[in-house]
Parts: sequence; C-alpha cells; structure tokens
Amino acid sequence: VESPEEMVHDEVHRSMNEFMGNMQRQGISPEMYFQLTGTSQEDLHNQYQADADKRVKTNLVIEAIAKAEGFEATEEEIEQEINDLATEYNMPVEQVRSLLSADMLKHDITMKKAVEAITSSAIVK
Repeated sequence: VESPEEMVHDEVHRSMNEFMGNMQRQGISPEMYFQLTGTSQEDLHNQYQADADKRVKTNLVIEAIAKAEGFEATEEEIEQEINDLATEYNMPVEQVRSLLSADMLKHDITMKKAVEAITSSAIVK
C-alpha cells in the first residue's frame, strides 16, 4: 500500500515540529540540538520519514475499518470527551470546547472505536 505523498510529508513536518517544540521548551535550540547530536535537519527529516510512512498507512487502515464498520461518534461521546479532557487537564469545559473542534473530536473518537474493535478481536498467539 502506497501512502499519499502529501500525507507523509505533512506527518514528517508535524513530527519534526513537535520534537523541536519539545526541545525548545527544555531550553535547547534546534542549532544546539544538531550540534550536540552531530546531526542535521536533513538527518532528522530522514529519521521521521520512515516512521511517518508507517503512521500514515496505519491511520489509513484504521480509517477504512471505521468506515467499513460504520463507526461514528455520538454527540454524547463528544461531550464526554470534552468533560474528560477538562478534568484531565484541570481546565474549564468551555475552554476545552473552544480549543478543540467538534470535527477533530469526532474523528478521534471514531478512530478510538476502530482501534478498540481491532484490539478486542485480535487473537494473540
């Protein structure tokens, strides 16, 4: 299965930005990181490339299963997810609601349902 190139590209850059953001929050600039590790931005890109391809393929399979099985998030599940996140992060419910789109939450819940269906029916040898 070939991953759509644009999706892999987006995943690589999302992962790199997340990693660099984590480094910067710890006080390590990208330049400092590359100097300390003896690597370059291209090396980091290549490192994330293979992982991104696998993640995109996995997500496409999970999305296909969710669609085939007709999994969808209900309004109640979306509200419950918002409440759970508010509790987990000690934030007001309305603040969580303003930070996250209903479509994003709906997608995440649908994906969770597909993963739960896969793992619950998996046979471990």
